[in-house]
Amino acid sequence: MGDLPSNQRIGSRVVFSAQRSPASVLEDPLAQQQEIADFASERTRENSEGSGHNASNILLIDPKKISDFMRFRVMFIGMLLFISSSTQGLHALFALYMEKVYMYDVRTMVDIFAAGTAFGLFVFPFGAMYDFFGPKIVIGIATAITSLSHLLFGLTFAGHIDASKTRFCIYFAMMNWGCYAFDVAALPAILTYAPRDRAQPTGVMKTFSGMGASLISCMFRGFFKNRYDHLMYFLMAIVLGFGLIGTFCLSNAPYEVTRWEDSRISLKERLRRHLIRNRYMSQLLPKRRFYILSCLLLVMNVYLSIQAVCAAYFQKEMTEGQYRGIAIGAIAIVLGILLLLVPLHALDGDTPQDHTVLERAREKERKLAELRRLRLAREREEKDAEKEEERAQKAVAHQNAGDVAIEVKDLPRILVDQSSPHADGHSVPYDNSLQHKDGEKDDEDGEETKHRRYLPLDPEASLFEADDLIPIEGGDDDASRNGWQRLGNTSIATRVSVSNVSLAARRKDNEGAEMDFITRELSTYDRPHVETITVCGEVFVTPVYETSFLLSLTYVDLWLLFYTVFAVWGVGITLTANWNIRIMVGSVFKGLDYQTYVLFATLAGISTAFGRVAIGGYEVLLLYIGKRRGVMLPATIALPVPSVMLSLALIFYLSFPGNYSLLVVYVIAAVAYGFSTSMTIYVIGIIFKRDIGMHYGFCFLGAALGIVLLYRVLLFHVYDHHKLVLPPSLHVNTGGVCVGKECLQKTLIVYLILVVLSIGTSIWLHYRYWKLVHGKLKHKRVITHFVKKRLRRINRRRRENGHATEGGAQQQKEEEEEEK
Repeated sequence: MGDLPSNQRIGSRVVFSAQRSPASVLEDPLAQQQEIADFASERTRENSEGSGHNASNILLIDPKKISDFMRFRVMFIGMLLFISSSTQGLHALFALYMEKVYMYDVRTMVDIFAAGTAFGLFVFPFGAMYDFFGPKIVIGIATAITSLSHLLFGLTFAGHIDASKTRFCIYFAMMNWGCYAFDVAALPAILTYAPRDRAQPTGVMKTFSGMGASLISCMFRGFFKNRYDHLMYFLMAIVLGFGLIGTFCLSNAPYEVTRWEDSRISLKERLRRHLIRNRYMSQLLPKRRFYILSCLLLVMNVYLSIQAVCAAYFQKEMTEGQYRGIAIGAIAIVLGILLLLVPLHALDGDTPQDHTVLERAREKERKLAELRRLRLAREREEKDAEKEEERAQKAVAHQNAGDVAIEVKDLPRILVDQSSPHADGHSVPYDNSLQHKDGEKDDEDGEETKHRRYLPLDPEASLFEADDLIPIEGGDDDASRNGWQRLGNTSIATRVSVSNVSLAARRKDNEGAEMDFITRELSTYDRPHVETITVCGEVFVTPVYETSFLLSLTYVDLWLLFYTVFAVWGVGITLTANWNIRIMVGSVFKGLDYQTYVLFATLAGISTAFGRVAIGGYEVLLLYIGKRRGVMLPATIALPVPSVMLSLALIFYLSFPGNYSLLVVYVIAAVAYGFSTSMTIYVIGIIFKRDIGMHYGFCFLGAALGIVLLYRVLLFHVYDHHKLVLPPSLHVNTGGVCVGKECLQKTLIVYLILVVLSIGTSIWLHYRYWKLVHGKLKHKRVITHFVKKRLRRINRRRRENGHATEGGAQQQKEEEEEEK
């Protein structure tokens, strides 16, 4: 794996203070020097590379707890933005209107869809803007572009603007561009609030990006009376309203540093954000709200699917009132997501982290109460004994006064040092030289003080709250800023100093400590820096690659992901887009009517939504296997799954006859495509630390290339070549329709080859990541408390003493039997 990054000291030091608590659940580290040494030796054996990994087993965090309510509120705003993003999926709805009213043939409709989708997927500039300035400016621009496209569609459908193929291509391109811009900016920003639990928010947001179109279609049948221009005005109002909310309310998590801020913030501010980042990395997110939301999504998915099929098969029997009632029911279900805004702790519940902390805190409280009782009893006995001794000494001193004179000149130096109350300077949390100002501290007080110093966040990770950051070296903001500008491609690291601290760090109820700022080379594949943070048995591996986007282009990993997206997304969009379902299935399904087409499209939509939300269950499965089975699997292990499923679907497409058996194809292919859309951003966040927007936007470029090559060129070129041509004497316009297996056979074979190759690229990417982290997952470097180490040793001693006692009892029993 190459040499580990070397650490280098910056000429800067920061003093922090650690919180004191009158009843802490953590034993004082001052009395645990031997355990520190033992733990360090274990770490050395696990990581012979040395300084490339964490220099300290202490993880300092920001003292302010994260509001889980705030995090869910951010996700609610994200849902609104993804409902706006889903409006591009209504192409299947107004495409039928365009084909009927403007008499467009298949070639024209394919050109409009391909041009609009390919250009809309070119969101790399928005990804770069997100990395440089954050999500607000991108969401504002996306809101303006998408709203304008809906307005132009509405004016054209109303007859105020002349319709043409070129205009519709531009309108649809603008619509897709704005909708995908919401995706590339909002989703990375939302995931910064849940860096440990990325899968659940990803699945929920991606699901809304697809189900929003089904919801709006249901509302269209109930309220708009086939007025497509009114529908477009309504969509414009929705996008404007939700977009303005996102523009003003959505931002990155407070620990994120944008490219624009990177060279402008001070060293103290950088450290503050680093501690906030550690807090986000170590505070678990309540899962109960996600479970409630998953149930709501399941109900809404089933409801919208059933109503779509019923509306198609019973189109002649359905009345306007029935359509309106179905739409009101769908709206009521969607309003259930407002539960995410209700500030009730009962909706969240306690995390395993909370349960463990409270349980250990109660146990420690009982121990501390017993210690206080024993200490008070000893103090009373000692005071009585001291009084008796003082009386006796006074009597003896009174008798011998003036008889003996003692001249004190020079006492040994060691006695002077031992008697001085300030001989060791100022105390630090990791130094044995703790002294009270008055120099008087008995053993009992020391024993209790060991239990009264620090209150960590969680018993399975040494998380210390650090506040009152005071730069004492390199404290000038301009100097620190210039120093960071000169650092270039380096990454922040911290090291807790065991030296004494400045008086500036001491407070009445706080203990001070120093933290040195050090730098190391950026973590790459050649020089990896793998950091794991384990809380309550959940192992979290921080992103390994800390390179910028331009530097990532020099590594094969990003290109492997690019090709995987090119193949899977390109084929997936071609197969599952509603308009394409009609022309592809219609070429092999004899007698395809509107009702059957809706059935195929509905099943494809359900399956895509299931694939998108399945990423949450996948993460839960990984945690279960790790905690219950002890098998730690990297998160990239499922990356080849969509390619395998899509290959299977293409084989079935080539093998099955043209009938309802093709439903199996569209279920498997849609699940694969949906899972891939969620898995892509999930993997990017796992592997890459910097420039998430540009990395994500680059993958969208792969999808855009797939639409151009795999859909417009490969599929339609073969389809158009075999289109149905009738004699001119019949005067029948076939609309460029192709019928027969030869319309798609060559195209599907090429698709299959490309997707099979994507299996290899995804496995290769997984193997490269697994090669970096498997050692850390196999030998879990759990950041553990000293109290946990002490409990292990106590249990070991009890077992040894128990074996010795059992052996002695057994020997005594044998001797008694011999005497008898």
